[in-house]
Amino acid sequence: MREVLDSYLAELERGLGDLSRGRRRFLLRELEAHLLDEIQARGLETEAGLRLLIAEKEPPAQLAAEIAKCDEDNAIHRGEAAILAGSLIGLAAGITKWIMGAPWYLCLGWSVALGLALCASLLALRRHWQRHHPALRLTVAILIGTFLAIPLGFTGNGFWGWRLFYGAFLGYMVERYSQKRPLWQLLVDTFGYTVLTLVVDLYVLCPEKHFQWWVLGRLLCLNYTISFALLGSMALNRLLSERWVLTSKSRV
Repeated sequence: MREVLDSYLAELERGLGDLSRGRRRFLLRELEAHLLDEIQARGLETEAGLRLLIAEKEPPAQLAAEIAKCDEDNAIHRGEAAILAGSLIGLAAGITKWIMGAPWYLCLGWSVALGLALCASLLALRRHWQRHHPALRLTVAILIGTFLAIPLGFTGNGFWGWRLFYGAFLGYMVERYSQKRPLWQLLVDTFGYTVLTLVVDLYVLCPEKHFQWWVLGRLLCLNYTISFALLGSMALNRLLSERWVLTSKSRV
């Protein structure tokens, strides 16, 4: 499958020959990220399936001409889509915290740190590691997510180190759910993450604390809200980020 995709991208690169080398590489990386998303979404695993997908697209010369003409607008549009998707996740988390009785400034901090600093950045940066092996993509996403969660750690009195786990968790979720999976897997992943963070917080970071069932309930409520918001925002991001020149001919 890799040879088919590389051949298609090579033809596109020849059509983008008038652009600078750096800009050409950037656009090809964007195009590859889009195609990889569609391959994952359709569950394609054979070379024949990939050839059929590519056959549905515009000829490389025509596609390259369209991209060269409006690549700047497309890049801006993709970034705006990531910001919108991340903002929706942050808004969902902030509203949930407010319903739970958190002060407004804490809710606002979660909305900005989780939605923009973490989720929007993850969605915008994801294309940079998409060409790698799935295991490496997952590892990079978790590490980048953990780093991007640093602002979230400061949304409170001092620095809350356990909130960095949200970055690792959301990085994991962005890669794992880039393709459609059964709902029960989302429920299990979120429950497992919630229990893990609670155990680490109680027995490693703050051993003086005691387990309380209502804390587990609140965390589950917040984390399930974030997970479902992430799932919806990723679908919205894919929809808004699609270029019309990359849609199937029958839809143009």
